[in-house]
Amino acid sequence: MEQSLARAAVEDLGDFELEDPRSFEVLTSRMAEDMEIAMQVASLASGVTTIDGAAAQHALELLGIPLDAEAPPQLQARLEIIVRDRGRGPLDFDEEGLRWLAQSVGQAAYHLVSTGARQAAEENTQVISREFVMMACEDLLYPLNQLCKRIKERQGANQAAEAGEELAS
Repeated sequence: MEQSLARAAVEDLGDFELEDPRSFEVLTSRMAEDMEIAMQVASLASGVTTIDGAAAQHALELLGIPLDAEAPPQLQARLEIIVRDRGRGPLDFDEEGLRWLAQSVGQAAYHLVSTGARQAAEENTQVISREFVMMACEDLLYPLNQLCKRIKERQGANQAAEAGEELAS
């Protein structure tokens, strides 16, 4: 049986678990889509016809995405499957290009759960809440943080609407 993305992300963190594994998987999948689009655009602008390892590294450098940490192997393997299955851009990725794409997303996803686990430990819980994941997401660079920014904006708009309704009553 195939391991879920959420389980792969927290496997190395001991007894921690995600409060909402499905939301984490949606967020991570969206990060992969956003990163793939950004890498496609950067590569098209560079004139390449296939995103190989060199083109992928160049795109990540242009985007300012540091690759200074690796995701756990089980998370990396799961993300390689996801990015291979979902790639939709006009340029094809070779295997090395796909690994760089998966590594950039894996590094970000692992940052979300490991930072969330540290926050959970500070609060004496083994549950990595959505709030902890969203707080960690603020550390990510464009394009990895785009869905987080939209969620935060929507939450702010909802809170403002609720405050307005409260004042009106």
